[in-house]
Amino acid sequence: NGEVAASGTASQAISTAARSNNYVGRSNWGWDAAFRGDIDDFVVHNAVLSATDVHASSLEKEPTS
Repeated sequence: NGEVAASGTASQAISTAARSNNYVGRSNWGWDAAFRGDIDDFVVHNAVLSATDVHASSLEKEPTS
């Protein structure tokens, strides 16, 4: 719905975290629980989005390039 559910600071930069796969709804670490729910939309952006951009993106019917 474009509303902020949580925010915080990562303890390690995402680009330096060791992983061999990139999952949606599943973790690379076995002790993490799997996602239980539905994913309606999944969009990858090539830039950092502001809160306004995230909200606007949630209102779009089709993803933009």
